[in-house]
Amino acid sequence: MHSNKNIHSANILLVDDNPVNLQVLGGILKKDGYQHITAISEPSQVLPLYKKHQYDLMVLDIHMPNMTGFDVMDQLNRHFPDDFLPIIVLTADDFGDTRDQALASGARDFMRKPFNNREVLLRARNLIETVFLHKELRYQNERLDQRVRQRTEQLY
Repeated sequence: MHSNKNIHSANILLVDDNPVNLQVLGGILKKDGYQHITAISEPSQVLPLYKKHQYDLMVLDIHMPNMTGFDVMDQLNRHFPDDFLPIIVLTADDFGDTRDQALASGARDFMRKPFNNREVLLRARNLIETVFLHKELRYQNERLDQRVRQRTEQLY
């Protein structure tokens, strides 16, 4: 398990067209100790920001003008097909179909508005821990591949 210090160093992106939701979510996370939070209201900014920062957590609204959360996830999946995309979908939508579609589109978790502060923190922490473990496993696999190549070269 990762320490609070490591968890709180996670790079987080909040995406919602409602500035109040961004302010509330950011406040909840900052109060708990998270330090690196970016909040945006324009979903078209997600792809360039993700390319640059490789976020450890994204909290993404579904219903936004111009581009939905589904569009954002589709775009990310096309550009990063092999990545573990750390997305929690946040919506006021009460329909089970929306939840199912979000999870099928690549979201790792789902929350409904209005959200519970404790639930936000628990779901964020759980997904960040998963992301950190995924990155650690990827790093170990790369090191193992490198060792195998070196050993193979020595044998030849």
